[in-house]
Amino acid sequence: MDFWFVFKKITSLGLTPITITLELLLVGILLVMFSRRSSKKKPHPRWLWFKGISGDLGVYMIFGGALFLYFCSIELVAYRLSGVLEEKHPVLEQVTTDPEYIVVLPGGHRYASTKPDESRIQRKTYVRLLKGIDYWRECPDATLVMSGLPVEVEPMREIAIKMGIPAESIFIETEARDTKDHPRYLKKLLDGKSFLLVTSGNHMPRSVALFRGQGLNPTPAPTDIYYSRGTPLTARQFIPNGRYLLVTDEAFHEHLGIGWAAMRSQIKERAEARVAFQGSDHSKEAPVADL
Repeated sequence: MDFWFVFKKITSLGLTPITITLELLLVGILLVMFSRRSSKKKPHPRWLWFKGISGDLGVYMIFGGALFLYFCSIELVAYRLSGVLEEKHPVLEQVTTDPEYIVVLPGGHRYASTKPDESRIQRKTYVRLLKGIDYWRECPDATLVMSGLPVEVEPMREIAIKMGIPAESIFIETEARDTKDHPRYLKKLLDGKSFLLVTSGNHMPRSVALFRGQGLNPTPAPTDIYYSRGTPLTARQFIPNGRYLLVTDEAFHEHLGIGWAAMRSQIKERAEARVAFQGSDHSKEAPVADL
């Protein structure tokens, strides 16, 4: 089992908007409870000092947790966080050259093989697949490539066939477990070839960086866009809603994923910068700072 894969998955569970909120609320409640606790023995002066401030600190953490959840649940914050990622690669309005492959990355699945194919994949996967099919119809000589777990790519393949894509024009790769694996397992197929990379706008920066890190040169074709520059400010953008919390959660996941990929030197630019830095005289003066 890949230790770093498991470590990343477990760590990321504690760094979502919901879990961060719960952590702040829980610690805050514990601090308030501690400040009200009476001791039978004479406590150490340092404990008295900490007990004196713990009540106020706990209240601040509870208030901070509630405020943090509020901001994560409003459109103004959620869409802007996603927009920071989405604006790195603009929407591909028109395919100017015929690609040899159209690579569609999945966005999650729903368990239970007894469900219809369209109900076995998450909404993001379905949106990405539809966009990939649209591009294939523009470029029917290309091969539609789907990479991911069998529970993701098999229903994607069946849906594509139902929508008129010939089975011989579809290639599926079933070993990839997460974003970093897609370019690794597709490198042999795509090396030196022209291809479109279809995924959600907020997922595109990490995906492109990881593909380039494997020496591949994708043409970004983002879909599933949330943010639109120039949208007028309205009162609705300050009203919390669960669907905006989901968008914020996705943005958190992507920003953390980019940081993790950079730290693990999975991104080409980062890896080259580290090699260049270590080979310079500056490497003797200070360590490389992780992005």
